[in-house]
Amino acid sequence: MERMHFQAGDLLSSIPPAQSDKDIYLLSAVLHGFDDDTCIKALTHLASASGNSGACIAVMEVVLPEIRADIARVSFDMQMFMGTRGRERTLTQWKSLFERSDMALQEVVGLQSFGSILVIRPKRRSIAMFRSIPRVLFMMDGQTPSTRSVLMKNLVCRRLA
Repeated sequence: MERMHFQAGDLLSSIPPAQSDKDIYLLSAVLHGFDDDTCIKALTHLASASGNSGACIAVMEVVLPEIRADIARVSFDMQMFMGTRGRERTLTQWKSLFERSDMALQEVVGLQSFGSILVIRPKRRSIAMFRSIPRVLFMMDGQTPSTRSVLMKNLVCRRLA
């Protein structure tokens, strides 16, 4: 853990700039609380903050199936809509948001829960692989320290494989 540094930011106003291709922005259960226009604004700010560093952006969210979603995921979707005007999205809808934000989906990492990690990067940057993550910039909603630890181990192991 001594190689890791956590730093908070505000997606809609001030995001700490990335310093290298070893940095990663992790948004956990954040974008589902936003409507499409607000998501695009947040993703555009992330692209700007990543600059030319090659930093990676990991979005941990529920990804609804294209057809026949189960009752639990549909319930999450309705709760987000009623409470925040946000929504759960299908992979096609996520890709559309990324496209409109000038981002490219690089990888989808399935988790042993409802969620997935959508690894994205700004399109205008070259994609550089990384071997270690010295700094993680967290934007989270309702995650516990143990969830973060498991999430990071899953992401790091997946990226190093």
